[in-house]
Amino acid sequence: MKESKPKKPLVSVVIPSYNSQKHIELCLSSIFQQETSFSYEVIVVDSSIDTTASIIKQKFPQVRLLSQSQKTLPGAGRNIGAAAAKGKILMFLDSDCIALSHWLEIAVHRIHEGWPLVGGGVLNANPHSIVSRADYLLTFNESLPILPRRKVQFWPSCNFACTKEAFEKIGGFNSSIFIGEDTLFCRQALQYYDLLFEPSMQVAHHN
Repeated sequence: MKESKPKKPLVSVVIPSYNSQKHIELCLSSIFQQETSFSYEVIVVDSSIDTTASIIKQKFPQVRLLSQSQKTLPGAGRNIGAAAAKGKILMFLDSDCIALSHWLEIAVHRIHEGWPLVGGGVLNANPHSIVSRADYLLTFNESLPILPRRKVQFWPSCNFACTKEAFEKIGGFNSSIFIGEDTLFCRQALQYYDLLFEPSMQVAHHN
């Protein structure tokens, strides 16, 4: 009797990581608690010098851990993860974010409706801090979950989904800059596609 081959994932969740030991367990737990009607994989591109890799290996052996020998900027990490992804749909999440329930399902539903790129709403994961609240409002004022679903010019790279085909057509992220790579990505994407903001596709970000 032939052994059945593992089912190819529809979605690949890509997480760039550098010294993420404080948040990586919460981040990964939130992904594996998702209830979905499809298969998915989780890829962490990690260049940490702390205990992040050890936490992943011990507590999340199902994660595809792509360890890098030197510090990898977020854009470069996303590109590495996307290149290794087996899924037709890519979902990008930052290591200091927590995915809320139905995060995966909502994103896939919108993409199947014909939106190749979908960005989601961002909540504040540590609202008790005044500094955090200020940073949150300054950084994510265009991605507040209270805003309506609409076409936009930009959404942050900590929470978005796209088809792998669209990602490759856009050319991925600029891998040489530390900040602003999401702005450049969206600007390049607008040459080919509309960008949808879906407020119910939510993550909570530690500011």
